[in-house]
Amino acid sequence: MYINILDNTFIYKVTEKNIVKPDDLSHCQPVKDKDLLSLVTCYWYGNDKYRLIVTGERCLSAESETASADNDI
Repeated sequence: MYINILDNTFIYKVTEKNIVKPDDLSHCQPVKDKDLLSLVTCYWYGNDKYRLIVTGERCLSAESETASADNDI
């Protein structure tokens, strides 16, 4: 995942994909000594019964070459 903030690009490698009920935030908790990002969306489009949570861990610049888009859902 590539996240652009102002002039900075941050690269995250997908580490988890979870389908949960809307009130389940257990996969969005901080983890000590890890730089994680969680993206949350409805699962499937137009469905309000489930959420897809995609979690990624930030890559170092040397690892950015290996952070690929082959983590399709």
